[in-house]
Formats: sequence, C-alpha cells, structure tokens
Amino acid sequence: MKKPYLIAEIGINHNGDINIAKQLIKNAKDCEFDAVKFQKRTIDIVYDEKTLDTARESPWGTTTRQQKLGLEFEKNEYDEINRYCKELNIDWFASAWDIKSLEFLDNYNLKYHKVASAMIVDNKFLNEVAKRNKHTFISTGMSSKEDIDNAVKIFKKNNCSFELMHCVSTYPMKIEDANLVTINQLKSEYNCNVGYSGHENGVVVSIAATMLGITSLERHITLDRIMYGSDQAASLELSGMKSLTESIDKVLVSLGEPSLGKIIDEETNEVDNLMDMLDSMTEDQDMLEPVKDLSMENKPKEHTGKEPSSKSHEAGIKTETTEYKDRMGGLFSVKTDERKRTATKAPQISTGKNIKRKIRI
Repeated sequence: MKKPYLIAEIGINHNGDINIAKQLIKNAKDCEFDAVKFQKRTIDIVYDEKTLDTARESPWGTTTRQQKLGLEFEKNEYDEINRYCKELNIDWFASAWDIKSLEFLDNYNLKYHKVASAMIVDNKFLNEVAKRNKHTFISTGMSSKEDIDNAVKIFKKNNCSFELMHCVSTYPMKIEDANLVTINQLKSEYNCNVGYSGHENGVVVSIAATMLGITSLERHITLDRIMYGSDQAASLELSGMKSLTESIDKVLVSLGEPSLGKIIDEETNEVDNLMDMLDSMTEDQDMLEPVKDLSMENKPKEHTGKEPSSKSHEAGIKTETTEYKDRMGGLFSVKTDERKRTATKAPQISTGKNIKRKIRI
C-alpha cells in the first residue's frame, strides 16, 4: 500500500505572524509531511458588511473585521512563504475562498488547488478552479450526495484531475462521528482517489483511514493547542505530528504485500532450531512423557529374614521397562534399574522436509 500524500494544514493557525508560519512549515518538513496548506480570503467578498461590523474581541481589536484582517496574509507574507518552502523543498498551496483569492494564488504557479467544504456548493467558483487544470483536493464536509455529484461532474467536464477528501466539519470531531466507511463508498461511487481531512484529537482515526487506502491525508497543525484561534484545539502539535508520521510508516510496513505460502528466512531458522530441539529430546529422558509400565522383570524374592549375599541381592534388584512417547508422537522403550538406566535407540523422527510442510500449513 502506498503512503498517502501528507498535508499539514496551517490554515490561519499562524495568527497573522509570518514567524509562526515559518516555524510550522519547518515542523512539517521535519516530520516528513509532503506539503503545507494555507487559507486565503478576500474579507469584503467572503463576509457581508453587517457580519464584519459585529462586535468581537480579539488580539487585533473589537470587531469581526479587525479579527479577520488580522488573520490574513497578503503578498509580502506569501512571497516569504513561497521562498521558504522552496528552500526547505516542501510543497505549499492554499484553499481559496473566493475567485479573487484564487487569482491571487495564480501568481505562485502552485501544483495543487484545494476546494474547502464550504465552497463545494459554489458552481461558479468550482468552474474557475477546474479551468486551471491543476490537481485539486475537494473536501466533502457538510455536503449532500447531490453536492458531490455536481462537483465531480464539473471537474470531469473540464478534464481536471481531482480527488475527494472525506471530511466531517466539526472542530474537534468526535471519533464516533468519523464514519470512515464513507471512504470506500466514495471510491466506489465516483471511481476516483479519495483522501481524508481530519479534525479529530489524536491520530487513531487518521491511521485507520490510512489503512483503508487513502491517497491523501490532511491534518491541522499548531505550535500550541491553547493558542488563540478556532482551529487550534483540533490541531496536532509537534509531538502529535511525529506520532502520526511514525505510526503511518509502521502501519504500512506491517501491512506488507500479499504473500500466501511465503516462508521468510526467520521462519526457516525456526525450523532448524526446532529440529535441533527434537534431536536433543530423544537423548534426554527427562523431557519424555511416560505412557505405561510394560513389565516388571526379576522381581525380588520374598524376604526370609536373612541378609542376601551380594550376588542374590544383585539378582533381586528391581528392573522395569517403560514405554515413552516423544513430543512428536513417536514411541520407544526405556529399561531402568536402581543403579542405572539405559534407553533403546529411538526411532527416526520426522524429517525436516515434513516439519517445514507442517509449519507452512
């Protein structure tokens, strides 16, 4: 199974600070993510005047407009993001929330586009993205089947490569709401690659999605989950990012490849060790399981009250023959007396070839 394309969603978790953004980019690179992603909005297009004038306390002022403007990067910041990502050799792109922002991103000749869940119902916007003919990740949070049908139709009509991303648009998402079986449903219904955009705490759901064969995985990242911002609590800090990528690598290694009937070298070594152990078992009666006493030979004569001579005493020594079963099911006899015990030669035990065949089964 191929490793999914890993996207570290910075979004607006930079809080308008380019230095925070650069540290997050570096963390993503250090944790072996393939790309970082931002969000770009033209505030006066995305929000109406009434909303922008609403009172809202934030580090940037007392209105929603001040808060939204404080979270936006402009050309100077994106120029530095573009330069720094090239320096670190990591991809970057952004979710545009309006056509003007989409046109702004055209300046950077990015490899990918992203359609946020909220934008999947905007046909004009979808057509503008699809016309650019760049591979596009389309999130499906809050979407009906009709919404997804329509988006897929638009991208196919424009011959634009795309993949759907299963997404639940709650922050943070409850594990029981993940509904990961939708991933295979999307694959079957639309015959396309499918990724997962997660907003849950921890990494378990993302790892489970990876095991379902997703082609892309997007997770929000942050320097500290208690920082200001609506997305911070549903984001991964540096330790979580490392845990995610390391766990994905281990999961993919453990899945391996189809190998019905294959015997690895370590298994062959175990067969050799088993044969050595069986050989030693036939020479060590202490490792054998008694089955039954077969006879009592040379029973001692009844005691007459007189001390027997050395010869008669020796003749009265109790000897017995016992049949044993070895651990492979073979039988052999052992004759014992009070002074010594001797074992008859054990029958030949199963050959290594037979052992290998049994283990393979």
